[in-house]
Amino acid sequence: MKKRGLVLLVLFMIITLVCPVMYVLADMIVEPDDSFFSKNRHRTEYIGRSFYANGEDGFIPIVSEPGSNKRVDAYLNGETIFIQFTISHGGERWGLRFPTGWVPMSQLVMVYDQITFAEENDQNWRDFDGDLEKMRETMKVVVWTWPGSGEIVNIIRGNHGLLGSFTRSYTDAEGREWGILGFQPRYYNWVCISDPSNEDIPAFNAAPIPDLIPAATRIPPPDGIPILVLITILVVVLVGTTAVLIRVFWKKRNVVDEKSKQFDNDDT
Repeated sequence: MKKRGLVLLVLFMIITLVCPVMYVLADMIVEPDDSFFSKNRHRTEYIGRSFYANGEDGFIPIVSEPGSNKRVDAYLNGETIFIQFTISHGGERWGLRFPTGWVPMSQLVMVYDQITFAEENDQNWRDFDGDLEKMRETMKVVVWTWPGSGEIVNIIRGNHGLLGSFTRSYTDAEGREWGILGFQPRYYNWVCISDPSNEDIPAFNAAPIPDLIPAATRIPPPDGIPILVLITILVVVLVGTTAVLIRVFWKKRNVVDEKSKQFDNDDT
């Protein structure tokens, strides 16, 4: 029993030391491997949010750097794209797709998320001083993107250890109290403290569907010959040329062999 108690104590100490490190790592921003970004890092602004493609031609081109015509990728309207950093360049705001590639922000529509909810409802939050009795009783906690989203991001089962995790709360129109799971309301998810194990809370505040330009039927090829296509063409030409040369070589060899046999026969 003493050994077991010692093991548990050591595990507790390890978890106590590791958890702060995990929070620090969670807040770290991984910078992209993009040459334009590296040269202009001081002028960029971190945003870290998702957007819908909404180009005038039914798609958006992803270019190698702001202002460039060199297309490296493309998205049909309605597809989502994660923008990590933005920068003002040439009188226009550009967004950097992780890990590389740039797009004009004017061709994007922001996806409604927990940050949008925070910006719209910050005045309705208050410091949490509610009752956690139901949280103590339940062995299942449903985690939502935001109150009323209808979108479950996780279900925590067993001894969840969430008591004391809530510092601010929000009360919806039906009187349900919600708590922010984490320390930064803009980025963390929510738990319905009044009904923590209910997976069927209706979506009374679902993300709105944006009015987007219809998507193109297909993405047209970029101007010029893409490098991959060029390599494919060169490989096909090389293989074809090699096949022709081998055929000519074997044909000449057969002719030489026939003449050699005929010469041997004449000698005999």
